[in-house]
Amino acid sequence: DGFWSRVPTNAFQPYHLDGKTRPTVAERFGALLAPIPTLFRAGVIASAIGYGLTNFLISLRTLLLPDYVSPTINVNIVHACVYTGAFMSIVSNIRYQLLQGIIEPHIIDR
Repeated sequence: DGFWSRVPTNAFQPYHLDGKTRPTVAERFGALLAPIPTLFRAGVIASAIGYGLTNFLISLRTLLLPDYVSPTINVNIVHACVYTGAFMSIVSNIRYQLLQGIIEPHIIDR
């Protein structure tokens, strides 16, 4: 059993799955770090599909209608993917931790 196997699914989880042991500060910090790679990957993939498809459709329209001038500004897709991945890994992770760790058990479940 390594460190990551002891990390709780949420930083605010009062006990480990055994129902007795409380997570340490390091394990709680690990719970904040554990979902970052997955959320970053999801943001990059979603952004690549979204921006890539939009860019393809605008290029296709420009090819089929030579007089068409796109009202949008070209976006660097790689930068947009990294930005979206970083945004997802930070903001979505914090929102998830707060919603599932504090709001749901202390406000909604009461």
